[in-house]
Amino acid sequence: GVTMRDMWRWLNGIRLDVVVCATVPEQFGFTADGTSYTLTDRETWRTGFPRHDRLYGFLGRDRDRVLLAPSLAPEILRALDTTSDVVGSLSDFYRRWLELASDLVGIGHHPVLFAHPKLALLAPGWFAALDAETTTGRDVPDQLSRSWAVVSDRSSVLDDGMVLGAVGIVWDPRGAPDTDRYRARHEAAGALGADSAAQVLAAIDAAAAGRITAPPELIVPDAGACARVTARLLEGTI
Repeated sequence: GVTMRDMWRWLNGIRLDVVVCATVPEQFGFTADGTSYTLTDRETWRTGFPRHDRLYGFLGRDRDRVLLAPSLAPEILRALDTTSDVVGSLSDFYRRWLELASDLVGIGHHPVLFAHPKLALLAPGWFAALDAETTTGRDVPDQLSRSWAVVSDRSSVLDDGMVLGAVGIVWDPRGAPDTDRYRARHEAAGALGADSAAQVLAAIDAAAAGRITAPPELIVPDAGACARVTARLLEGTI
């Protein structure tokens, strides 16, 4: 997916002949002077991601909903592995997100909660019993293409929402330290940062009213990424 966090500790230790990226801010984050990466424009190809070729076909749909996408935090996985109270752990993890969903319904919006596939398989009954509509797996691109905005703490679903033209809103209800500069990188690319649920609601209202829009330079431009990557590889030199 779109790289929006500092991964230099991992990438700098690997011999990389090619890194494929999709956006100008992403390429700048890899190659600009002063970054922590050792990558240059020579091996960083801004061709777009082949998997985004399929997303291009979802553009142009009417938007009528908001996707809420909490990330699968490592601590929730550890908690689920060490406790028999799966329902209690999930309820605590999703509580603030479900409160936000309820608030959105109250002001006339249609929220959809992203259920990470691992959690959806672990506790399908819990998700099915929620008042909020949920989505997971193959249905996510369709939901993103119909969303005014995507709200997330740090899920890669936010990135796909932005390339599909949704307004990205970064909100972390747990207030965890933003050690990997996720929020800053997204704000630099055109997402909005929110420090409270009230700010999230105001941003969603603005997106639905057209007062704020997704940065056009992030939206997937065509269905030609696979062809561009193939053409570069067939040049014979890297």
